[in-house]
Amino acid sequence: MARIIAIFMVAIPLSNFIGSPLSALLLNMDGVANFSGWQWLLMLEAIPAIILGLLALKVLPNRPSEAKWLT
Repeated sequence: MARIIAIFMVAIPLSNFIGSPLSALLLNMDGVANFSGWQWLLMLEAIPAIILGLLALKVLPNRPSEAKWLT
């Protein structure tokens, strides 16, 4: 359990380390394909989250009694 928590705690600063420069690059794409930088940021960071959220609604069971992996 401690190892799982440690991995989670390491992932938080790692995501900041990777995500901040990536966001800056996307914001600098101002004018590409007639989109502003903030629009590129919204499209390329929000769309995957929306797709994964919809996929989770489809794949995950509605009730704990329906979850085969819970015993």
